[in-house]
Amino acid sequence: MTATAFKLRCADFSSLKFEAVADYDAGDMEQVEDRIGVIVEDTDSGDDAVMVYRAEAIVVPKAITSGVTFSKGEKVYFDASEDNVTNESSGNIYIGTANEDVSTSTTATVEIDLKGDNSEVS
Repeated sequence: MTATAFKLRCADFSSLKFEAVADYDAGDMEQVEDRIGVIVEDTDSGDDAVMVYRAEAIVVPKAITSGVTFSKGEKVYFDASEDNVTNESSGNIYIGTANEDVSTSTTATVEIDLKGDNSEVS
């Protein structure tokens, strides 16, 4: 089995099938209407794509900029302009909480409890 950037770490999840409007790599984050999720496998534009938008444990791309670190339980926000997550709420969309501590801003991923349908926004 080939390793990909899609890393689902739980058995229960919700997914959505949609027509890709761009080329996607496994592990990319995307917003489709009101849902935000992680692309399951490499997909070409025009083909059917699948994304997971709810999962208790999934690894997502994290902003690699100064000050973007997480403590376990901290709120996570989707930055649509960068297609990754950040700890900055202003201008971004709440999508869940961090499942782990990430103490350096240069770390490229974080495991989160993803609520990409905003059903539990707080």
